[in-house]
Amino acid sequence: MLWILDIEAFQIRDRFYPLEICLLNTEKETCNLFFVKYRKTFESRSIRLQFGRHGIDWHDGDISIFSAIKAIKKRIKADDKICVKGEQKLKYLQKLFDFTNEQIFEIKNAPALSELVESNDESCYLHFQMHKTWWCARRRCFAILKYLKRLEHDTAQW
Repeated sequence: MLWILDIEAFQIRDRFYPLEICLLNTEKETCNLFFVKYRKTFESRSIRLQFGRHGIDWHDGDISIFSAIKAIKKRIKADDKICVKGEQKLKYLQKLFDFTNEQIFEIKNAPALSELVESNDESCYLHFQMHKTWWCARRRCFAILKYLKRLEHDTAQW
């Protein structure tokens, strides 16, 4: 089974705090979407700017990061593959979920996400309501899926 994984996160210094995590099953084309809630909050100019970008606050979530990690690990089997877009995201998610190099990989040579995302159709309810659909992890997962399908179709024609 192939999964696509994406996140939206606050970054404070060199640490990431995921606020939205999307895990997309490429066979069923269904996703698990987690909005993470934190007890601890940070207040700074950088955080206010990031909130303005993401539109998700520390308290908007409904699940702890530990529960989200547990739920995602439960869905992914040992022989499943997880793809992500971006080297920094790959390294972070590999460490966060303790995935092996054989399980998780980066999509190489793909266009920028801004070129892949075509519409707001697959945005989550939260980002759709706020008109901040570009920052939606769910939307980006479906954009990556469309790209992989197009790539598979083009390759099959050769």
